[in-house]
Amino acid sequence: MASTRLSKTFSGNGDRQKFTFSAWIKRTTTSQSFLWTSGSYSSSSMTQWLFDNDGTLGLYDYNSSGSVLSNVVTNRKFRDTSAWYHIVCVADFSNGTAGNRFKLYVNGTEQATTIVDDFTDANGQMPTSSVPIEIGGRTSNRFFDGYMTEINFIDGQVLDPTYFGYTESQTGLWRPKKYEGTYGTNGFYLDFSDNSSTSALGIDKSPNGND
Repeated sequence: MASTRLSKTFSGNGDRQKFTFSAWIKRTTTSQSFLWTSGSYSSSSMTQWLFDNDGTLGLYDYNSSGSVLSNVVTNRKFRDTSAWYHIVCVADFSNGTAGNRFKLYVNGTEQATTIVDDFTDANGQMPTSSVPIEIGGRTSNRFFDGYMTEINFIDGQVLDPTYFGYTESQTGLWRPKKYEGTYGTNGFYLDFSDNSSTSALGIDKSPNGND
């Protein structure tokens, strides 16, 4: 079982209303696994992105008491521990259309979801100067079991999966490609190529230097 995570508290607030998070992941268990979280039950509200025990993928927004304010969950279940998935999470909490405030894509395809509430109360608990973002876990007891690579967090932009992947014409398979856009204030890019030591795993390869 995994027992480590990456964490950073930023020096200032990002956009808080718009973001795109892209990652390639491979699960090694079908039990509940946390991809990332931002915030803390003990001091603020919290946003977290996770695979639940039933295999669904969802984003949940909580208040400081631990009650769910809003959440969106895929109807599809992801239980294949032999497959790599490209997951893109896109939020635009300022969008006037409830159904467009949050979207989840897997391998380039938008997923049918069930929405509880419509994120009207969400203020983007994504990276701020007061709460950390954690990659691969939540606090000290909830972790992601599996592999993660090519993580792009784009602060302040709403992007579709074609910025990070493409369909290979020969095979019809969804493949990764290099993101060539900007990252915003608190954006970052982790490719985990510097794996010679634990301290190097969180090196940001974007121009921001948000290690």
